[in-house]
Amino acid sequence: PPADADETTTKYLSARYATVERESHVASDEVELAAYALAQTRADEKEIKTARTATENYLKQEMADAGALVARDGTVLVTWNETKGRTKIDWKAAYEEMTAFLTYNHDDDALLRQVATILEVHTTEGPGGRRFLLKATPKDEGDDAS
Repeated sequence: PPADADETTTKYLSARYATVERESHVASDEVELAAYALAQTRADEKEIKTARTATENYLKQEMADAGALVARDGTVLVTWNETKGRTKIDWKAAYEEMTAFLTYNHDDDALLRQVATILEVHTTEGPGGRRFLLKATPKDEGDDAS
């Protein structure tokens, strides 16, 4: 079947051609054009990402500490609200401490208590960030911007 943009196609091609068996393949005119089109698409993506980031930062600066940006007619254009904090466990430190404990202790009840204690010691609560969500949809060319 012809290649398409589906994720299953991407996974199939990566699995099917997982190793290099030939040094090169000579491109047909059509395939060569596709390679140049991909190069242009990637360049365009970089420009679009830069423009998107600049626009998002402009809107965030204008919003400052507000949770929503609202059009004059009351339409919510963008929200930028706080997210819930996150819990993080330092698994490496917890593992090292549990390994040291297990080397000297084999009592099951003590083990369970110590594991709980070690995880508690190595667990931290981090603050949530703010999630920037665009609510506006593109305006048609004929729509009045005022």
